[in-house]
Amino acid sequence: MHHDANGLFIAQDSSSPGIVYKLVSTTLNGAVTAGQTSSIAVNSAGFTANTAVVEVEGDLINYASGGVAGPLTTITNVTSAHVSGAPVNQWVTIGTLTDADMIAGCWFSYLNGLTVICAGDGDMWTYDGTN
Repeated sequence: MHHDANGLFIAQDSSSPGIVYKLVSTTLNGAVTAGQTSSIAVNSAGFTANTAVVEVEGDLINYASGGVAGPLTTITNVTSAHVSGAPVNQWVTIGTLTDADMIAGCWFSYLNGLTVICAGDGDMWTYDGTN
């Protein structure tokens, strides 16, 4: 597993290619109560559209719509109350490295706001935190 200042993580196990994730974070724009099912007020820009999961102070909260902008709606699994301003996080998949990329190794470097991913097979990608 790798992490850098652009919020990138890569995870791989022996049965799958390397998956590159980006941590997207914001805060609650209002309090949430335990058992709430209507919506969560957040700036959700960058979150996964439609059905997905966000993490709020350890609660893994499911939502059925939203995620691109505005509130996350039709929520479930809110096990405790959370105050306005609490952090909201989601791991968003931004790409997959092939088995060929990962077999020969994969290296990350971070310099001046740019993440460079180099694979042992000669492939190279860059990420500036936005693309």
